[in-house]
Amino acid sequence: MNYTTQRTAPVYRPLNFLGFLICCTSVAFAVLYLQRELGLESCLLCSTVRFIILIQSALFLLAFLHNPNQLGQRAYAALGLITTLAGVLVSIRHIWLQYIPTDNAQECGPGLEQLLESYPLQEAVKQILNTSGNCASEQWQILGISIPQISLVLFALLIVILFTQFRKKTTRSYFS
Repeated sequence: MNYTTQRTAPVYRPLNFLGFLICCTSVAFAVLYLQRELGLESCLLCSTVRFIILIQSALFLLAFLHNPNQLGQRAYAALGLITTLAGVLVSIRHIWLQYIPTDNAQECGPGLEQLLESYPLQEAVKQILNTSGNCASEQWQILGISIPQISLVLFALLIVILFTQFRKKTTRSYFS
């Protein structure tokens, strides 16, 4: 048997578990510390980011449990990239709202649940992206970094994980 031509499938499970762990930790931090401990109310955009992170954690968990071959993992990674890019857009919008002058800020609008009940999904997304006001206030910071900026860093980290999964190729095994 020629060991130099034997190929092994890439291992995706550790990356999927890492992504799942990062997503769960961030949501737990937001709910348990920011919301319950500090008593901060999440605005519409914060709730949307939380929802996107929950979707992404479900995708990571499904990919971890399913453990598909390379093509299946690329499909999970593509879905994850679409979801994560939506999170990037919402985070950028939130950061932008925090940096506009406060005299241009308006009311934040209805809650996420009310939007989803009142409007079709496409219209609800438009309403979410057009909110301002309460979303513009910085409620909490760590080292001068606001919550939406932390969310943007989180999404950038998830994009790195997803690109790594998407680009991972079958490798040769010389010693197995």
